[in-house]
Amino acid sequence: NAVFGFYGAYLQFTNISLITGCLIHDNDGFVAWGDNVYVESSTHLEVSYNTVYGGNHHGLHFDVNSNYFICKYNTIYNTADSAIAVEEHLISNGASVIYGNTSYNCLYGLVFGPGGSIFEVSGVTVKNNLWAFSTRANIELGEDGVGHSYLDNTMDHNSYWVNTDSPSYNGDFRAQNPRVNLTFSQWKNYTAWDFNSINVNPLLSDTNNNDFSLSSNSPAINAGENLGSTYTKAINGNQDTLWDIGSRVAPSVITNNVDNNTYDYSV
Repeated sequence: NAVFGFYGAYLQFTNISLITGCLIHDNDGFVAWGDNVYVESSTHLEVSYNTVYGGNHHGLHFDVNSNYFICKYNTIYNTADSAIAVEEHLISNGASVIYGNTSYNCLYGLVFGPGGSIFEVSGVTVKNNLWAFSTRANIELGEDGVGHSYLDNTMDHNSYWVNTDSPSYNGDFRAQNPRVNLTFSQWKNYTAWDFNSINVNPLLSDTNNNDFSLSSNSPAINAGENLGSTYTKAINGNQDTLWDIGSRVAPSVITNNVDNNTYDYSV
């Protein structure tokens, strides 16, 4: 980890690493990849149960050749760029998953690409994530190099809701080359993804006080997919028979909390 104003956690050329249960925030590197968490050429990485907020760039950034990563049950909010970014990820080098994360008030929820030399993101499965009140778009596909090389991924059972009142708002979803803005229906037709996802206000409990748990009437309750025993444990407890979307299960009763040890990587 590096705490020099560029990164909260910076991994390069690692194998079998873990970033979990951390508080990582307000890392303001001036370079384009000065993120709260930046990962490059690192494989078999798990990033889980972290709270990430603020900063000049991305919340979590998986850059070139960072394959076989697991990104699960993180809460990311108020970042100047995307909550999660993935670049230069080839399915031939190994598949990765993004499961059960919550994003709130970030420029984008998720960005794929565009990449510096490998214009492709493929082999990433994105499920049970809650992308809420993104200020520019829910998702952007950086299809600047090879067109449909960004469509060899899987997305489903996600919850989307963009902030249309934001001055930065550019559309619910952004894709194609040159980039166009897509409605939820157009997004599903173009990508063949997200047919079991929802595009509705998730009704979070108390965002003014950074409580991003699901309220009792949230449409994200029971709207997720059962992802198997490896992914049962959310931040505040275990999924029930029907799975919720996002990093916290409802009702928000804290049991078996993994955040007992919190490490502050701020500057």
